[in-house]
Amino acid sequence: MPSRYSSFVPLLVAIVVTFASWALAQIPATITEQLTTPERIESSKWWPTDGKTAKEEYVGARACLQCHSTIVNSQSQHSMAKASLPAESSEALRDAAGQGFRLSEYEYKIIREADGTFHYTASNAGKTVTWPINWAFGAGKVGQSYLSEQDGAFHEVRFSYFSTLHAFGVTPNQSLQPATSMNKASSRTLTGAEAQRCFGCQYYGLYGRQTL
Repeated sequence: MPSRYSSFVPLLVAIVVTFASWALAQIPATITEQLTTPERIESSKWWPTDGKTAKEEYVGARACLQCHSTIVNSQSQHSMAKASLPAESSEALRDAAGQGFRLSEYEYKIIREADGTFHYTASNAGKTVTWPINWAFGAGKVGQSYLSEQDGAFHEVRFSYFSTLHAFGVTPNQSLQPATSMNKASSRTLTGAEAQRCFGCQYYGLYGRQTL
């Protein structure tokens, strides 16, 4: 007569096998999967943000297109391909051109030039400053932030576009408190490291670490 415990044996075996399979799945298949990003950079001949390759060596997507047209065309339609782009290609800026909006005590206006480039003005108490808008970050599904390039430095524009609000607001990570000066109302100067992180992946060929 079968032991009363015999019926539990298959169930116990199944539990052990399942647990063992789960445990093995948590173990990286190779040592590479255990590396941190800095370690991957050091062990790789090339990495998008390592900053070792000269700007002139970057051949761009057009060169890739010659042999990998399907991949290039597909990637160009992906949101990641539109995560950063020259400001003149921004739909949000084109739609807002000529319009004004207010953030606290400051009035802003986005202006599009005949050649398609953009600049903006920030005004308060009879004073106005003008800055170019050179780069747009964000595909626009959630929002889009902007960088201004002036005096040899990159500046994070005070305002960003928020798609869910269909309006401009204070750029994330900037203080929500009212700006205390025209400079703070217009933009925030980025450090070289911050600019490198912004451009590191999407625009490595144009703005490698050596050029920032």
